[in-house]
Amino acid sequence: MTDRPLAVTPAIPSVNVAHIEQLADQGEIITLDGEILAVADAESEDLIAWVLIAKRMREIARRIDDMTSGEMLMRCREVAGPIDTAYGTARESVSRGSISGIASERVRAILEEAAEDGAIPWEAVDNVAPLKPHVTPAKLADYAETIRPNHTMLAEAIDQNLPEKRRTLKVEERLV
Repeated sequence: MTDRPLAVTPAIPSVNVAHIEQLADQGEIITLDGEILAVADAESEDLIAWVLIAKRMREIARRIDDMTSGEMLMRCREVAGPIDTAYGTARESVSRGSISGIASERVRAILEEAAEDGAIPWEAVDNVAPLKPHVTPAKLADYAETIRPNHTMLAEAIDQNLPEKRRTLKVEERLV
């Protein structure tokens, strides 16, 4: 619950999410006195009220999303996979930011040095860190794991140039 109450509370009879969605689809609002009007026909007072209400609903929806997504991520980790229900499927997605510019050039230099020393093949340099200034983090992380048993220091140098993992929740809705 927020510390500040919503100052604008239109006289809306019981309204559910489907009704609000229908109003939005039709370009209508419920006025402060309970009348349903097209947005173009509404008074400025009603429009300001709905701008404030929409802002508040976004804040509430964000809090609900943060709360439920965090719990679902934890549950996906506990079962080590997706969770499937009648409403949809939730799965954890792990990604990294991109590596470009100076960081990409640094990774390529590390790999070139290793190739010059004969520790890795030159093809690996071009496959993992092409000349264009962009490195795919997943490919780089996979390569670090591949060479780790024989080239621990090189793998650690690569690890230091990888962006942090981002864990997000992907939920695919199933029509009920």
